[in-house]
Amino acid sequence: MYTRTNAAMAGDVDAALTIETMHGVSRAWMYLELCRVPPHVILRVLAEPELRRAAIPADGVFRS
Repeated sequence: MYTRTNAAMAGDVDAALTIETMHGVSRAWMYLELCRVPPHVILRVLAEPELRRAAIPADGVFRS
């Protein structure tokens, strides 16, 4: 199982997805650049959201 090690980046990506919904993909991209998210990550989460890793639940336990 994959364990996300960068909670700050995960939060930035979650915020960018909200920004994308409200203001469009270009603003979400700019936000992620300002947060210093690597370009390959930005491209993956905005162009191919189905490939995005699941966020870790607050209690750290994945449920199906």
